[in-house]
Amino acid sequence: MGRRFKEEIQYLPQAIHWAAAQEVKLLQRALLNASSRPLFAIGSGGSFTAATFAASCNEKRFGQLSRAVTPLEYKETGGVVRDAAVLMLSAEGKNKDILSAAWSTLVYEQVALALTLKQYTPLASFAASSGSMSVLAYDMPWNKDGYLATNSLVAMIILLAKAYCRDPDKDFVSLLSHISLDWLAHRRKVISETVREYEVGTQVLVLFGGTSRPTAIDVESKFAEAALGTCQLADYRQFAHGRHLQLSYAKKAIVIAFVSSADQALAEATLALIPDHIRKLTLDVPTNDAVAVVQGVIDAILIIDVVADILGIDPGQPEVPDYCRLIHQLDPNAFLKEPQSSVPVPVRRKLKRAAADEAAITRFSTAYGEFSKKLTCAHIKALVCDFDGTFCETDRRWDGLDDLLSDEIERIASYGVPIVFATGRGDSLMEDLRKKLSPENWQQVYIGYYSGSLMARLDEDPAFPDADPRFQELLSWLETMGVNALVEAKPKLDCGQLGLRCGNQASRHEAVTAIKYWIRHKQLWGWRVYCSGHSIDVLSDWAGKRKVLDFVVNKFKLDADSEILRLGDSGDFDGNDFELLRDGLGLSVNFVSSDPASCWNLLPLDRRGVVGTKYYLSHLRQANNSGWLSMATLGANNQGIGACA
Repeated sequence: MGRRFKEEIQYLPQAIHWAAAQEVKLLQRALLNASSRPLFAIGSGGSFTAATFAASCNEKRFGQLSRAVTPLEYKETGGVVRDAAVLMLSAEGKNKDILSAAWSTLVYEQVALALTLKQYTPLASFAASSGSMSVLAYDMPWNKDGYLATNSLVAMIILLAKAYCRDPDKDFVSLLSHISLDWLAHRRKVISETVREYEVGTQVLVLFGGTSRPTAIDVESKFAEAALGTCQLADYRQFAHGRHLQLSYAKKAIVIAFVSSADQALAEATLALIPDHIRKLTLDVPTNDAVAVVQGVIDAILIIDVVADILGIDPGQPEVPDYCRLIHQLDPNAFLKEPQSSVPVPVRRKLKRAAADEAAITRFSTAYGEFSKKLTCAHIKALVCDFDGTFCETDRRWDGLDDLLSDEIERIASYGVPIVFATGRGDSLMEDLRKKLSPENWQQVYIGYYSGSLMARLDEDPAFPDADPRFQELLSWLETMGVNALVEAKPKLDCGQLGLRCGNQASRHEAVTAIKYWIRHKQLWGWRVYCSGHSIDVLSDWAGKRKVLDFVVNKFKLDADSEILRLGDSGDFDGNDFELLRDGLGLSVNFVSSDPASCWNLLPLDRRGVVGTKYYLSHLRQANNSGWLSMATLGANNQGIGACA
């Protein structure tokens, strides 16, 4: 079971120092990319406390409704909120419940990310094989906790607090410096003075205010998991609605109250009315939300330690009966079968964007067969591809081209088939591709820089024109209207593209609506605005992914509808790949529009993102040493695809 519980407690100051020193930029970026969506924060056991804290942070930081759920709750209800994001929390990423919930993210096709405290986990392996989520993995130096979540829980809360903070470099070491071994000893003594007469059967009631809900949940969790007894939770006013009556009939009772400055007056008035014979443990709560939860979780740990000493057990190394082990080891997927459907997965993806009546199913099923046959019978002579989210994970875009795809690009380029990237990036992409692709294939790779503002071959150094001066007028208007502040925008002007990197995407829709109004008001009919995972992109009439497509059509004398394979990840109507995927042989590795004639996602359920791109590219085969490629083998893996005539 690991170390003794008291040894884990002694390690807490070191765990705090370790977590406070960790870099969280990647985690912060992943949370920002999901900030335009409601959030399910998933955790089981001790991780549910962290999930509760994460949901609270997400609501306060981004203004999105967020909910902490267990893996089973998510499996049973997560699909109801169609466009939700999912944050999975698991120290070791290996319990069957979290892995079962991970599979459900594929079924619901929701944006997902996971936070673990180990580098190599079954959850990370699942994510790598499916492309289903970004895993932010740390490497806790204490290896693992004992039976109860202690150091890992405290560390996870600190990592989440840093990532949700507007300033990720905030010095959490100084904020938590009061938590030392001496402080732990003093705090334990304070707790022991009230709890020292605890015995089995004592009624424990935990009262809390706004910032202390995760703490209260952790007290209940640890009492139950350590088999010390049961306790009830209530906020100060829910307590007044019947929960208080039980104290009149309890033979022995303890009220544990967490009190912050915000709820101090209410807490004191409530506690003063509880009869004097009821023991009351009042614990102060710091004003900083993150510090309050860290200190509160440590209080929960110390309460358990005191009670365990009274009962003469070690909660870190309990005797676990065989039936308990067997219950824990049950695999939810073996008992909770996903609903069976005769509708092919690609059609179901389209139906999420449309009314799913029988007529719609028939219409989309027919369109699916027609599109698939067109694709698998096509003579593909060029590829036009989005980059971020398609050839690299959006959260890891600074890493550039994913290593998973280098060989596929080299193989296709070796056939003499041009690969053209329609990207919002500049010459950083050129530098990355030159590092990762063989120079002999550079002449087959083209880049449409800044959303097609400038076309150049990979072996050519681009000479970028100045940014469209009209963007300055738009920026001034957005500043005056307060839109930039609303989404915490960081503008970046390049050629015919204005990128607004959003620090908070919760108000993204309002910002996009405002920009569209300005475009109409100025009668700039060639301008468009799209959303990507991390920004709002405004394109002037100088730019657009259709311009990249037109370049390929004109340069190589190809048919835009039947000879160019198009790949992207955001094909929905406001997505930045919509104009690329809206017709022709347009394939998405993630989101689709509801247009039955175009923009299909033909991937298996367990493939997404970069892994999905790998799947598509692996089905491209050279046809008899010709100058074109075929995707005929894709038909063998998809229900409803007919053979070529």
